[in-house]
Amino acid sequence: MKFEIDFIVWLQSFSSPVLDVVAKVTSYLFDFPMTLLVAILLFLFYKKSYAVYFAGVSAFSAGLQFLLKMLFNRPRPYLASESIRNIYQALGSAFPSGHSVTAMGIALFVGFVVVKSQLDNKQKGLICSGLVVYLLFNLLNRSYLGQHYLTDIFAGFALMVMIFIPFVLLYPKFEAGWNKFFLKKLLDVTPPTIIT
Repeated sequence: MKFEIDFIVWLQSFSSPVLDVVAKVTSYLFDFPMTLLVAILLFLFYKKSYAVYFAGVSAFSAGLQFLLKMLFNRPRPYLASESIRNIYQALGSAFPSGHSVTAMGIALFVGFVVVKSQLDNKQKGLICSGLVVYLLFNLLNRSYLGQHYLTDIFAGFALMVMIFIPFVLLYPKFEAGWNKFFLKKLLDVTPPTIIT
């Protein structure tokens, strides 16, 4: 725990008004707004079934991490040490990090879509590298803001991985049901009456 406090204090030693604003804004945007953006992009430009499935996985993980927060009720770092600034007020307890659950969910799902896509290996590698940077940024950002210990963040990452694996295994069944339902809907559409 002392190492984690020291790490946050070290990160905050680089603080400035500009960095505080950047950290606050990105912390907000990279949570629910980013999830919503990914779902919308998948729905409009890729597979609608992916968008719905991603939204379902995200909702399930949000509910589970909320329950775990209530169960563990771990105080946030700025409450545990006077040497840590509270740069961005957050609700609830620290463990696990909800932002980290969200970030890992986005990274895993986008990575899943990219790997299954027709992109070449270089493009896939660049996108996956960007996702790793996104996760690293989340780790540094949540610690810098004084909201999470490293263990909160890694627990959030691990929780999402544990949620994601069974959901990936179940996806083919979901897609088969989705396709069957919407194919039936399309076939059931009555053609418009032409008035002569």
